[in-house]
Amino acid sequence: MKNKLTFCLLLLTSLNFSCSDTNKKNQLIICLWTNPTTFDPRLATDAASQRIIENLFNSLVKKDQNSNLVPDLALSWETPDTNTYSFNLRKDVFFHNGGKFSSYDVKFTFESMLDSTFNSPFRAGYQNIKEIQTPDSFTVVFKLNKSYAPFLRDLTRGIVPSGAEQDFGNNPIGTGPFKFEDWQQDSQINLIANENYFSGKPKSENIQVRIIKEESTRVLSIETGQIDVLLNNFPEQYFDSFKKNTELKLTEKAGINYTYIALNFQNEFLKNKKVRQAIAYAINRPQMLKSLKNGHAKITNSFVPEKNFYFEPNIFKYDFNLETAKTLLDEAGFDTKENGFRFSLNYKATSSEESRQKAEILKSYLAKIGIDLKIESFEWATFFTNVKKGNFDLCSLTWVGVADEPDIHYLVFHTDSFPPNGANRGYFSNTKLDTLLELGRKTLDENKRKQVYSEVQKIVSEELPYISLWFDNNILVTNKKVSGFEIYDGGEWLSLGLTAKKTE
Repeated sequence: MKNKLTFCLLLLTSLNFSCSDTNKKNQLIICLWTNPTTFDPRLATDAASQRIIENLFNSLVKKDQNSNLVPDLALSWETPDTNTYSFNLRKDVFFHNGGKFSSYDVKFTFESMLDSTFNSPFRAGYQNIKEIQTPDSFTVVFKLNKSYAPFLRDLTRGIVPSGAEQDFGNNPIGTGPFKFEDWQQDSQINLIANENYFSGKPKSENIQVRIIKEESTRVLSIETGQIDVLLNNFPEQYFDSFKKNTELKLTEKAGINYTYIALNFQNEFLKNKKVRQAIAYAINRPQMLKSLKNGHAKITNSFVPEKNFYFEPNIFKYDFNLETAKTLLDEAGFDTKENGFRFSLNYKATSSEESRQKAEILKSYLAKIGIDLKIESFEWATFFTNVKKGNFDLCSLTWVGVADEPDIHYLVFHTDSFPPNGANRGYFSNTKLDTLLELGRKTLDENKRKQVYSEVQKIVSEELPYISLWFDNNILVTNKKVSGFEIYDGGEWLSLGLTAKKTE
């Protein structure tokens, strides 16, 4: 008993949490794998920030568990013509500071993102907005310069109150199910229930979000009851252990979070398509999947999930083949030197266990075809800053919850999406692809749009700005006393404000 008590105290100390943290009434404790960057929905691009934002803010429309669009702050909408979207807004919504929500807040939110001085990373996605009209307090009308097929999905951005400044991200005020209480950097975030929430008060009085960067510590925390909910972000080899633990409940569901390797076209070697293809052939994805994910993911050759309407099966595929990889490098003119390598590439990784393991596995694969992979590991914030600036040769990331809309290809592969205007961080440019992506945005007929994105997927698979790895399964581990926490396709925490609670 003494040893167990000592262990728990050591664990609490290492996590920098006080004993009183676990004594709040009707509290649910969940954890993030890293520190968020901002709680301003107009600026946040990282998943950690988004998990909090989706519980503080509402948007005009939102995605349900299956990624279908449903009303949120908008009760209904109509499109009198292809360039006009008119929204009828709820009249029973208040911001956390007591201010009444209106169409003017919607107008302010999107106009602030369009302001070049605000430096929103989403600015490029809204530049098709010609005008935002507010005929009255509960009607907002978007006038577009031209028809834009993915416009509704772009309106899942959280709405902020009029006048919110650029430092708003440290003290956010939303309309969502929870209010922001405080944020202790690298330690915890505290949220309290919004008693006046228009969809009803949340089942949990407060949410404590603990920031636990070490995977092993996250595992210990859920096993010892220091946290109540762990969704993904733990080594899959613990799956069987969690399953056998009678104090825990475990649920698994296929997801749409897309894991990939990005290649930088500014690198003199990676500019060569045969080099990129050789790297793709050299990666033994089934073996990597078994080593890193213990089978809890599904290999993909495309950004688009198979169940998606726009999925194109007839694309270039790169099954593991070392001989093909070596032949491609020979054809590209890169001979093996005296040191045993043809050339070197830089690979940036995070300091997480899985990221470091993935880097070492990739290093071993590429060494077999004569490529020396030099690995650099950083804390998440530094790593992501480098990636956003395009400061890498190779890196691996996961796009979270965006693969359901094919227009994501514009954000990550169009020439106009080079940083800081978008997320084309590898500086890939292809004139034919640009034309198709622009056509996909203005094609409203679903079947014709499907044809466009079929061609898009074929070009991307051949040119390889990304090497597709897999779609992660969502794995939820909760204390047996927790109920109502639902799994969404993209791993969102939206059920926190709806049905999630812990029974004492």
